[in-house]
Amino acid sequence: MDMIHRKIIGQASLSTLIIGLGLVTSVVRVVFLTRVMSVSDYGTISVLLTTMMFFSYLFPLGTFQYVYKEAALGELPVLALKSVVIGAGATSILLALVAILLAPLFNARFGFGMPEWGLTLVASVLSGVLFVLIYYLYGQRQVVFYNFMLFLRGFAWLYVLIPTALLTELRLTVIWVVISWVALVAVTLVLAARRIGWNHLTKAPVDLMWFRSSVQYSFPLLPFFMSVWGMLAISKYILAYVSSTAQVALFSLAYTIFDMVYLVAVNVSQTLSPYIFAEWREEKQSNVYFDVALKYSIVLTVLLSLEVLLVGKHVVLLLASDAYIGATAFIPVMVFLPLLRVLSANVQQRLMATNRTGQMGIIYIVSLVSMSVCGVWWGQLWGVYGVIVALLFSQGILLVMITWKVRGEIRLRTDYFPFYRILLGSIVLVVLIGLCMKFFSSQNLISFTLAATLPAVYLIVLYVCGAISHQEIVFVKLGLERFSMWIRKPNRHALR
Repeated sequence: MDMIHRKIIGQASLSTLIIGLGLVTSVVRVVFLTRVMSVSDYGTISVLLTTMMFFSYLFPLGTFQYVYKEAALGELPVLALKSVVIGAGATSILLALVAILLAPLFNARFGFGMPEWGLTLVASVLSGVLFVLIYYLYGQRQVVFYNFMLFLRGFAWLYVLIPTALLTELRLTVIWVVISWVALVAVTLVLAARRIGWNHLTKAPVDLMWFRSSVQYSFPLLPFFMSVWGMLAISKYILAYVSSTAQVALFSLAYTIFDMVYLVAVNVSQTLSPYIFAEWREEKQSNVYFDVALKYSIVLTVLLSLEVLLVGKHVVLLLASDAYIGATAFIPVMVFLPLLRVLSANVQQRLMATNRTGQMGIIYIVSLVSMSVCGVWWGQLWGVYGVIVALLFSQGILLVMITWKVRGEIRLRTDYFPFYRILLGSIVLVVLIGLCMKFFSSQNLISFTLAATLPAVYLIVLYVCGAISHQEIVFVKLGLERFSMWIRKPNRHALR
């Protein structure tokens, strides 16, 4: 057990490093693109990027989740993986050909035409196949490599695009950004295949019965995978329709900030997910790994969301130019979005681990329909605010339905997850922030001071409330020490 704990701490530390690099790159991406492109072009890029992410889940029909589940259980041979990859690739190409026919609908309204749309579809096809490969590695508990592949796929294109644009004085347009997506997704796909082994993949026979089984398992989950980026895609397309791509850009900037909060918080759950699935395979109600994941993802979400609320205006100005200052008005409305997403991401693992994909499909269809109907309705009434409220409402419905389906099946151990103590500590923290903001006249100074001291204050409050123990503080310290040792290790080798 100690060996498993050390392995988890090591994986969590390295995964946090990679995700942190991704977050830094997200910042660089926003800073770079908002300064070299117009607000409308940035809005167009935001729409296309979300579209690519959405199609990456849709095109392979969610078969990567079947691959992940079987690999986590140690029951997926390489021939099965190859068969699913071929089937998912063929399906992706067919759906992309169908999607090409939609290009004329977008040309006038959304600011892009056939070249941009076609390249986005190419990137989506490659990304869909890539998902099958990296989820196989994820199921084998290669969590660090999985996160590294996600980083290459989602962020590394920027490190190619920026030097190219600066050295060649290239005028950056939407088409060049999309070309960079295609190139880096292709490179990541090759690296993932090499990690699994070219010889294993090329020599393995093909049996499409495996692909059929993966579709049977994953197809009911397709609404879930579609909603991962589908709700955001619907939001942006609705905004572009009822308003403009400039408003999409402002919305996207505010959403990106809170998406960073979500990515950091959900990293705990992603790291522990293979262990959670293995425990729930035996249909146990009590799951220590789940308790720990839920606890720390909630704590991180509350902490980081409050940080954004305190210094959101300064973050927007740091990331973008004055032209994007309007995004700050959306931050207070969005503040609960990361918490809703984190809670849903944790609880839905129970449904997935117990193979209730049909139930998940129905739940996510309801949430997507809710987002579409409420988004168009409220978006026409209140613009960006209406779309944000629709997004929060749909995420809330999603969480309520998932929680209702698993009621009585998850037994939280109060020694690992003291819910009421965490709630009390969070309320105390919010009250303290409110009192400080009310009684100090220099709002900028107190905001920065609170933001700087908030992690330590929250930790102390949670400790006083009994929400965390001395042993947990020791584990956190151990994780930080292992992380710092890993950082220093290459330097020691370089000195030799």
